[in-house]
This record gives sequence, structure tokens and C-alpha cells, in this order.
Amino acid sequence: MVVSTDAIKTSRSNWPAIAEGLHAAALKLRDEWKISQPDLNATPRWMRPRVTYAIKHGVLPKPFMPLYGGWWAMRHVLNHLGSEWADHYGRVIQEDGSQILVSEPYQLLTRGYEQLEEFCWTLGLSYKVEARSWWCPGQTLRIVIWEGSSNG
Repeated sequence: MVVSTDAIKTSRSNWPAIAEGLHAAALKLRDEWKISQPDLNATPRWMRPRVTYAIKHGVLPKPFMPLYGGWWAMRHVLNHLGSEWADHYGRVIQEDGSQILVSEPYQLLTRGYEQLEEFCWTLGLSYKVEARSWWCPGQTLRIVIWEGSSNG
């Protein structure tokens, strides 16, 4: 099959319109689904105490640097347990004031699931995976992580 250079030039010139259309569709999905935007790179208030507890009880190794806050604690855990599942992650404060951790990766393969399971087991957390996400709706998954073993 031969493609003319004119066809290539024409398709390239359509990219701004295509990108604009995709962006508009994503915004529409966000509105329809009523999904909360995560505060990226912020962590729930329970993150640092749970990581500190795991370190104190030998479940996680001691950090090389002090855990100045939740973000540092989260990075410490991800560095040791794996981070394939942690993309576009952040904190969401729910209507009742409780805080959850949300990650919105483009894919979640077996290794990522295993890392997520170990992360939650190590810190005593629960999770669920949803198809509707805030980051690139329709293209990413939404992992919701909360304290305890109840249904988030």
C-alpha cells in the first residue's frame, strides 16, 4: 500500500482538532461520572503513621532519610515494594472528611497487582479497582485505597 505525502500532511494538520475533541470528551466524562480530582502527590493523613508503624515493627526497612511527611513515607514504601501501580496518585478528601489514596495508571498488569496487594497488606489497607477515572477518563483505571477492610 502506498500512502501519498499529501495524505500524511492532511492527517497531521487534523491533529489539533482531534486533540481538542478528545479533551472535550474527557471533560464531559469527568462531569458525567462526578469523579473527584486527586490532589496529586499529596497523601492521606494516615500514610506516614502507618509507614512508621511498619518500619518500627520490622515489616519495612529503616529509611536512609527521615520521613518528613506522607509523600516521603509513600516514596519509601514504593521504593521497597514496587510502584508499577502508582501513577497519577494523590489524596482525595471525601464528603464525610475521610481521606483515601487514589492512583490512576494506564494499565495494571500482574506484577502491578502483586505490588498493590503487598502495599495494602503491609500497611493494613484495602483497595478496589474501578474503570472510571479522573486522569484521562476512558484510558486509565482508578485504584482507590482506604484504611481498614470495609467496602470503601
